[in-house]
Amino acid sequence: MADTTLGELIDRLSAARQDLLAEVGRLRPEQLHASAGPGEWNVQQILRHTTYAERRYVSNIAAIRAALSLTQAPDLAALLAEWRLARENLLQELSALSPDQLDQRIPGHDRTIREWAEMAIVHDRAHTAQFRQIQQQAGSPG
Repeated sequence: MADTTLGELIDRLSAARQDLLAEVGRLRPEQLHASAGPGEWNVQQILRHTTYAERRYVSNIAAIRAALSLTQAPDLAALLAEWRLARENLLQELSALSPDQLDQRIPGHDRTIREWAEMAIVHDRAHTAQFRQIQQQAGSPG
């Protein structure tokens, strides 16, 4: 599959999504909690899973694109705008939670929502210190 063109990949992705949506379209609303059998995911769980997976795909692809662009000479304002948008998305996700959801985790994930948010804070603080060091080395006011 490594020789698949971007256009072919997009076409195959679109076709796979259409197949999935066609099957979902055949379901009746009362089948939301139906599963293929004992121990199998129900319709609601499958749709939540596919949504979560889709977000992960986007996140991973965006991270790779960002890493690939590190060798280019980007505009500082554009980078800040991109980061601000990412932070707005994080804050929107957190704001949509109820307090009892903060310490929940799902199987296969090693952190709770609270732990991910705390990790973002630590991450920001570490890079804040880095920026201060860069400013000091450059003789910029800090």
